[in-house]
Amino acid sequence: MGVQTVAQLLQHIVAVELRFAERLADQPATDYANVPYDSIEAIYATHDRTLALLRKLLDSEMNWDEAIEFSTRAMGPARSARKTILFHLLLHGIRHYAQLSTLVRQHGVKPGWPMDYLFMDIEPV
Repeated sequence: MGVQTVAQLLQHIVAVELRFAERLADQPATDYANVPYDSIEAIYATHDRTLALLRKLLDSEMNWDEAIEFSTRAMGPARSARKTILFHLLLHGIRHYAQLSTLVRQHGVKPGWPMDYLFMDIEPV
């Protein structure tokens, strides 16, 4: 992966999400160079774009057992079931966020909020 900054890691996460969603939709995969990461707004915009595409796919009559061919950056050409690709798309970012969380804690950064995603948009009642 070869990232040097947190922004590059976040770009990688949303780029993988987007590129696999595009593959599921039979669209060309966006080039990494065209996935902006110069601001958190840009990173979230890519994530939101992915979610909009996924909503359309989930509302469709997609055959999730169908295998499709695609190319990866690390392994080259590959083939897998659409449902496997969807699960990878959903779980990939979780793994990297956990790695990032561990890394910053190891370097003494103490987050001022619980690190679970749920707490980003939770209101106590």
